[in-house]
Amino acid sequence: MLQILDAEKSNPSITLGELQQRFESQFKVHPANQDFAFYNQNQFMTSLLAYLCMPSEKFYAELPETPIASLHSGWGTKELSFSGSLKSLVRHLRNSVSHGHVAITPELMFEFCNRDSAVFFDHKNLHHFCQALAYWCLTKDISLKNL
Repeated sequence: MLQILDAEKSNPSITLGELQQRFESQFKVHPANQDFAFYNQNQFMTSLLAYLCMPSEKFYAELPETPIASLHSGWGTKELSFSGSLKSLVRHLRNSVSHGHVAITPELMFEFCNRDSAVFFDHKNLHHFCQALAYWCLTKDISLKNL
């Protein structure tokens, strides 16, 4: 949508309906579709900074060593090619975000690089991960019982 808005920024007569029609024809999706939502990369990065980089070492020490493969699907980690624990994944993401080693593609794939390895999340799974981590921070419930 930002691409379309940028292309039309000097057109004072364009209507919101025309912008929506252009979006639908270009991306073959209606913005009101249940499976579609606009994602803001800045919101993900802000959430990750808040939950990964700002907390003290006590937060990190409390993270469980639960293997990624055994986490509830609500964590959004089922498609990851990362074989470590939740604790090691959080450390990887924390280091990547803290040192600015995050790449975001136009398709909203997030690449978190740390040393010689990379972890990839699509926007939906990263959204689930951010929600699950925030929930865990508040409840310490790794099973996401009430999320």
